[in-house]
Amino acid sequence: MSGVVTQKREDRAGVYINVRGEGQALHREFGLGCMADSDSSLQQGIQCQEMNSISSLITMSGAAFIMHSPLGCSGCVGGFNQLYHVGQFHDGVQHIKNARYIATNLDERDVILGGEQKLTDAVLEAQRRYTPDVIFILTSCVSGIIGDDVDTIAAELDKQVSARVIPIHCEGFRSKLPATGFDAAFNAIKHYILPKPEEVTERDDNLINIFAPMSMGIADQKELARLVEPLGLVPNFIPFYASLEKLRKIVTARVSASICQVFADEFVEWLGDTYGIPYAITCMPLGVKSTDAWLTAIAEKVGKEAEAAAFIASEHARVAPQIAEVRERLQGKTAYVSTGTGRAFAAAALVEDYGMKLAGLRTRSYETGIHDNVERLTEQYGGQYLLDIAHGGQGHQEVSYLKKLKPDLIIGAASGAHRLGIPVSHVLDAARPTLGYSGILYVGRKLAEAIENTAFIEKLAQHRRPPYKDSWYDADYKKFNRAAAGSGGDADV
Repeated sequence: MSGVVTQKREDRAGVYINVRGEGQALHREFGLGCMADSDSSLQQGIQCQEMNSISSLITMSGAAFIMHSPLGCSGCVGGFNQLYHVGQFHDGVQHIKNARYIATNLDERDVILGGEQKLTDAVLEAQRRYTPDVIFILTSCVSGIIGDDVDTIAAELDKQVSARVIPIHCEGFRSKLPATGFDAAFNAIKHYILPKPEEVTERDDNLINIFAPMSMGIADQKELARLVEPLGLVPNFIPFYASLEKLRKIVTARVSASICQVFADEFVEWLGDTYGIPYAITCMPLGVKSTDAWLTAIAEKVGKEAEAAAFIASEHARVAPQIAEVRERLQGKTAYVSTGTGRAFAAAALVEDYGMKLAGLRTRSYETGIHDNVERLTEQYGGQYLLDIAHGGQGHQEVSYLKKLKPDLIIGAASGAHRLGIPVSHVLDAARPTLGYSGILYVGRKLAEAIENTAFIEKLAQHRRPPYKDSWYDADYKKFNRAAAGSGGDADV
């Protein structure tokens, strides 16, 4: 069975990847069905899908990975491996392990003659070296272009070795949205690991599937386990620090929930349709309002609304005084959010928790799943904020309107921000708690410290010129857009 993703993320109905304008205007256009993408002649900073596929699974115990790619494509694994180390440390592991992966190191000769023998040798070596439960083969641009028959090789080797051998088709050129890499990983789990519906003989009424990306740390995992405990639920975190056994238990759960609207959303819906598992997909539980919504949505699926309401009230009473302290430090400041789709809208809602003003939000896609979040932001901020949907990051545009907006703080990552003298801080930290009611305190203090400690970036802005000439900053930031449609494409900052 092929592990190919049958639909690219941007080909889904109601997905837009290149449109910008005032938040209220885009919300109205989407609701009326008249939103349209701009046609950009230049794209910057598009992330590879292979990175998202490997990051989804790298922490799995009993797994080995084959990067069927040139050596450089496996360079990202070093950073993911470091996060894996941090997670093990915070989980109390005494003998920290490395992720187990092998790169086939495709070269010019393989481009001409094919790399199938290298792939076969790598799988056999992974079996000999690690004796894993499962071996994932991750494809790349090169292996896809030269047409190596990864599926057939995986099927043949699956019969020869003790491990399951599973292909994941995550060629970088396949999609313009890196989130398709998440889809590819879950598509492989769906086809190769889960039992068929008729084979599921029992359910665990206490089990909840929580689908979470690697950017969520062990501290956050423990916080989310604490949140669902009053509902009588025990989390099965997937695929973060999962195992082959935990993956197989997915179909026995009572309910499913996702940390992010664009992480495993299609897979969670498929579980509902195929196995009858109810699911809750809401804004990431980052900040008070978003955490309230996340927990309440789960409670509604299991009939525990009263328990959730009582727990939420007690948590509000616990954290309110500390939030008020941080709010005094951030009140009235303007923030610009620049990050992935799921966390972007959660971070934008978080801005209000601290009494800040949202100046703008840049993320990779506008999808049906986040339309309600845009509506909520429109109600909070009156729609008077820039909403920039740019799948490739579009740093050349972003740096232009950052200089025009002049926010006090950037949440996430933005091109050229430090050279403009604007402090930057992110909201997800694999080594610190950021989610839930406990995480909001750490995040708030972190944001306040970024605004209050600007000596370095002020000096940097004085002594390092911005990456573009003044004429670019004075120009319309849509300079590289063609055929911009609707008010979203034509709106000015």
